[in-house]
Amino acid sequence: MSFRNVVSKSELLRQKRELQATKDVDKILSTKKDVILQKVSEVGPQVSSVLGRFLDELKTAYEDYAVLVAGMSYEELVALSKFLEGGLEVDLKRDRYMDVHYWIPAIVSKRAVTPTTMAQYSFFQDGDKLINYLIDAAWLKSFILKLIKDLRDTDKLINALEKVVIPETEQKITSISITLEERDREELNRIKKVRDKLVKAVGSVR
Repeated sequence: MSFRNVVSKSELLRQKRELQATKDVDKILSTKKDVILQKVSEVGPQVSSVLGRFLDELKTAYEDYAVLVAGMSYEELVALSKFLEGGLEVDLKRDRYMDVHYWIPAIVSKRAVTPTTMAQYSFFQDGDKLINYLIDAAWLKSFILKLIKDLRDTDKLINALEKVVIPETEQKITSISITLEERDREELNRIKKVRDKLVKAVGSVR
């Protein structure tokens, strides 16, 4: 069965509807891509900022730790480290941005430590800040990596639609339209020939 025999106006309308639906999806995906790009541009500096604060605080913590160690015996340091082990509990909250699912960690509880010296107080304060910065930096980096992955997947879909699906559908519509036009012309010519024969036949009867 040839292509000419299977094409129809209903098929043409179906292809046009599919083309419009595909273009609508392409538009939605393009909007999504723009939104994700905007979010990446917002989160990227946040990651750098938090990491910068973490590194600054880490330097301070090293300095305060040196002061702390200078005022404590080895036995006191070992006892303190054992006391602090397992003293932090972190919970994970699932969140979503567009189609990107990610986890936000949050400190639920931590073992309370009562400092007995200013050196201990400073070091414990440094530790709290370090933990918070590290948690923030970790989940923000994980989030931005997920955004970038979703951005790549979305871009692949857009390319597939714009470079393959839409052009192929437009080509089908063009081919069907040309075939239907040729068929209409052939039908019109056939009708004219039949009419001419009828006119001649009627004339010969008279």
